[in-house]
Order: sequence, then C-alpha cells, then structure tokens
Amino acid sequence: MARGYSQIISRFEISRLASLNWQKDGCPPGRDLDYFIEAESLLKATRRLLSHEEKAPTNRKTKGATLSIKLAAGKLSVRPVLK
Repeated sequence: MARGYSQIISRFEISRLASLNWQKDGCPPGRDLDYFIEAESLLKATRRLLSHEEKAPTNRKTKGATLSIKLAAGKLSVRPVLK
C-alpha cells in the first residue's frame, strides 16, 4: 500500500472514535458496546475505501481525485472530489 494505510485497526482507534461519538450524542448510559461496534464498522469501511482508492485505475478525469469522507448524524458519507 503506497500511502501506508494499515489494514489493522487498533482497539485504541476504535475506542477513541466510539468515545467521541458517545460524547457527541450526550453520553447516553449503557450504550458503550453499541458505540464500539459502530466505530469499528466505520473505521473498517474507511480503510476499505482508502485501499480501493489506491488500486483504482486513473484516467484524465480522475487523476488526482480524492475522497471526501464525513461522519454526520451517525452516517458515513463518501464522495469523490475531482481536482
């Protein structure tokens, strides 16, 4: 992988994202596992998209394109950004 995206996601990364989302939602009690599982899914999906981006063929229109990845209202949105 040219950009160094690791396929291994650490428990620290998952816990950090889960904690941020939990705090953003007002710290609801008893939902720690829900937030952990959601964070793990989001991180895996993001890594998968980033690794596919490296393998994708480029042409004049897509050369230099990047992905815009946003998490809003608990939903991950990904879209290409052409330069």
